[in-house]
Amino acid sequence: MRGAGMRQQEDSMASGNGWLWTFVLIAIAVICGKVAVSGDDALAELASADSDDIMRFLSVRDWLAGQGWFDMRQTGVVAEGGLTLHWSRLIDLGIAAIIWPSSVFLTMEDAEAVGIILWPVLLHSLLILLTAREALRNFGPRIAAGAVLCLLMWPLLLHNYFQAGRLDHHNVQIVLLTVVVFSLLRDRPTWRSGAIAGFTTAFSLAVGLETLLAHALVGLLLSWRAVRSPDVFALPLLGYAVTLGSGSALFFAVQTTPSSWFYPQCDQLGLPLLHILAVTSGAAAVLAFALRRRPSYLQRLACAGVLYCGALALAAPAVLVCASGPYGNLPPALEAAIYANIREARPALLLALEAPETFHVSVAPLLTALLFATALWRCDSDQARKTKIGTLLIFGWLAAIATLFQLRMIVIGAAVVPILTGYALGRAWDWRQRQMQGQSATLVLLGVGLLTVFYPYASRVTASFPESVSAGEMQQDTIARNCRTHAALETLSALPEGSVLSPLNLGPSILLASGLPVLAAPYHRSAAALSNGLLPFMAKEAAFRRALAGMDADYIVLCRNTPHAGFASELAKGDQVDGLQLVPGMHPALVVYEVIK
Repeated sequence: MRGAGMRQQEDSMASGNGWLWTFVLIAIAVICGKVAVSGDDALAELASADSDDIMRFLSVRDWLAGQGWFDMRQTGVVAEGGLTLHWSRLIDLGIAAIIWPSSVFLTMEDAEAVGIILWPVLLHSLLILLTAREALRNFGPRIAAGAVLCLLMWPLLLHNYFQAGRLDHHNVQIVLLTVVVFSLLRDRPTWRSGAIAGFTTAFSLAVGLETLLAHALVGLLLSWRAVRSPDVFALPLLGYAVTLGSGSALFFAVQTTPSSWFYPQCDQLGLPLLHILAVTSGAAAVLAFALRRRPSYLQRLACAGVLYCGALALAAPAVLVCASGPYGNLPPALEAAIYANIREARPALLLALEAPETFHVSVAPLLTALLFATALWRCDSDQARKTKIGTLLIFGWLAAIATLFQLRMIVIGAAVVPILTGYALGRAWDWRQRQMQGQSATLVLLGVGLLTVFYPYASRVTASFPESVSAGEMQQDTIARNCRTHAALETLSALPEGSVLSPLNLGPSILLASGLPVLAAPYHRSAAALSNGLLPFMAKEAAFRRALAGMDADYIVLCRNTPHAGFASELAKGDQVDGLQLVPGMHPALVVYEVIK
């Protein structure tokens, strides 16, 4: 009888696994089909994409055209001193690995379009497969299916980080952080699993530093677990420490020109962070060796405390060098303008007031999933599952707290919210089946669970019914929205060669669509490029003219009838202005002035 029961259970599990993988394949087919049926020109669509995606594409294009591996200059940004990007060439390598082979069979323009489309789709598919596999292994098919559903429906992922054309490094960071966090869920971790987590962490930090806090938390959790159970976690901690230290040094050498090795760069994997990683990973390796010789928990805890306090003391000089953050070298007025005008640098609560539609589709699902999963976690009777979900909740709440300071920190939450959503949906379904709290209570519980997935879409539907506006207002709104498009900006290529001054978000789009050099771009490595795109367009007429006199601008380009804080709003009306010549024949969504010299 027992054998028959076990076979029935195994058959049921196999059946559950089968429909899960069918669902996974459907999900991947949906994201691929979404791209296939769009029918959009990828290069044309890129002009209206995020500035980082445009600049990443231009960086890949320049490298394929012969620019050096270590040379990260963007020669199209001609503000004083030019612009050198602080990004990793490793992402360029991945995108180029699609474009270059495709160019053998296609024109280079078509090959570039393939790379623009395929790169984020491949990453999204990889994340779905990875999440489904690990969720199935740790929590079963029902929770895994809920996680895949979240990956398929959360607009932050589907329509933002993994949208076709998203070439920025955030989607890579989400995938890498997901790999590292899943390593903490293993029932029997090994040296190899720890080594994979350490090397993946090093790769992630080489790509970008937005998830630095989450990776620091991974190291702390591994160390704490090793102190509690050295027989189980000491070897994984050792593997993590060895590959984190050696991998960081390797990636630093691979992507940093030798002439900059001793320059303290704080906005990338530079000497200060390398110093911090060296001393902390060294302390973790020593701790892993020392733990087995300390029989009592208090001795192990004291050993860890001494080692990490010593590591912090050794790392303090590097921490102080970078204490002011990536914007520390900018003038205070410019730093304030960044936080006021660049959305991803703003706190989430301010975003909820100023751009509620963005808050609804990004932060609200994170908070809903966290609150609901936390409530269910507290009363979960499965101790093994409760421990694993508790680990994920730590990272989720870290993301929620971090977004209070900068919205971009939501990338941390993107690695764990899918499984937390799957957990919420799966537990709610279990409660409904068992009728543990009565029919009405379970229906409410299930409804809240579904809200974690469908809330962003409900908010979009609500927001899609605007208040009544006049035909003239609708026409002006359409013109403004059509300004930052390839069709509009391409008309600038008819202008004689000259540098263009524009608001910050237009600079990279103009560079891509027209090829004209620009004076403004949203990157802190060039204080001049940042200042040019922000401060003049917030100034009154006299200050605007002084700023214009201090730069070598041949043209001024604005979106027609777009409001600005100062004199630029008058310019955007397209009227004749002293010292500027209105250029005829441009796209109606644009206002273009030639600077009279």
